[in-house]
Amino acid sequence: MRFFTFILKTKTYQHYHITLKIRESNGIFKFIETPLVILPEEWDAVSQSPTNLYNKNSKITNQKLNRIKIEIVSYFLALENTGKDLSTVFLKRLIIKICENSSFNYQPESLLFYMHNYIKGRQHILTVSTYRRYLVFLNLFERFEAYRLKIILLEDINANLTKEFYEFGKIEKYSENTLSRSINFIKTILNDLEKKGISTTVNQVESPKKTNEQIAIILSESELLTIQKASVSERLAAAKDWLIISCYTGQRISDFMRFKSDMIKEIGGCRCLSFIQQKTKKKILLPLHPVVEEVLNRNKCNFPIKIPIEKYNAQIKEIVKTVGINDHVIVNIRQGHRSSHESVPKWKAVSSHIGRRSFATNFYGKIPTSLLIEATGHSSEAMFQKYVNRLNEEHIRELSGYFHSTHKKVSPS
Repeated sequence: MRFFTFILKTKTYQHYHITLKIRESNGIFKFIETPLVILPEEWDAVSQSPTNLYNKNSKITNQKLNRIKIEIVSYFLALENTGKDLSTVFLKRLIIKICENSSFNYQPESLLFYMHNYIKGRQHILTVSTYRRYLVFLNLFERFEAYRLKIILLEDINANLTKEFYEFGKIEKYSENTLSRSINFIKTILNDLEKKGISTTVNQVESPKKTNEQIAIILSESELLTIQKASVSERLAAAKDWLIISCYTGQRISDFMRFKSDMIKEIGGCRCLSFIQQKTKKKILLPLHPVVEEVLNRNKCNFPIKIPIEKYNAQIKEIVKTVGINDHVIVNIRQGHRSSHESVPKWKAVSSHIGRRSFATNFYGKIPTSLLIEATGHSSEAMFQKYVNRLNEEHIRELSGYFHSTHKKVSPS
């Protein structure tokens, strides 16, 4: 069975009814007009769905459309098993019932049923960001069910389903990170059910290994030196100073843009920044790098003026472009939860987080990793390693230099 979805204009209004064209296995077509309506400019004829699935109304419309497709397939399968004739009246009533419901009741023992219960049962202890992320996973698997045209039962979850889910995700251009986190969330659900005495196939669920891991975009030490030496207009002076500070402190913009001179403490003869990270609530005691000291001295022992994040991101792009850092890099372009790879000049890829990545990469291998993790406030070495660009050209040239110098010492004259 295949579905073709299109819109038909009503006679009296400007809105259009969403209509299903169903092709059965015997080649016979059936047309079913749903009560769902949409404006023509909000409909994507290619994907046969609403254009913006992140718009609340369009999202609800698409959910109901997906549920209609699944229920129709289930109904036709039931007819084949029972030998009963098709009832157009029943089919219309089924569609109207789905469209009129403000919420969905997931089939018991289905994946969505357990996902919904897990999220609902923990809503009171979840942070807002985690709760929203869980809803993203739920909505994603709703769309996956519509793609399969079949409800996913607990017994259906295995390695083949995982593979099929990734294939669906690639077709829909979801980011690899979103797909991987979604599978890990399923494992969390299954492990929770195991604790409750419900047997699952959690041991068969595994996320595929990443094949094209994103390379962290950084500013190398030589590029930072170019920026430090460059003259910029007074309009960009504060952004330049903050960019340098971020690359030599390794902090998030939510932390470094709050730096004030009264946060500087002298401990054991060392001038240190003492602050609590906003995201992690960790207390950080960070010795001031000489380059940061230079910036402070230039600003009469003060940090630069604060800059809103949107303005800061725009200005540091302008600075990096002006000093001639234009090598192309591969970046992950995200639209909602979908992504694609694109080659762009490095200045276009610069954002407030580049300082944190640059700090981790430029000092990696030169300073004990444990000290770097303590400075950045990462929760684990695994998290810290994600910020390190292992293809850092300066590290490669440095290693090459060691190869040549050690070779000269052992080679015959």
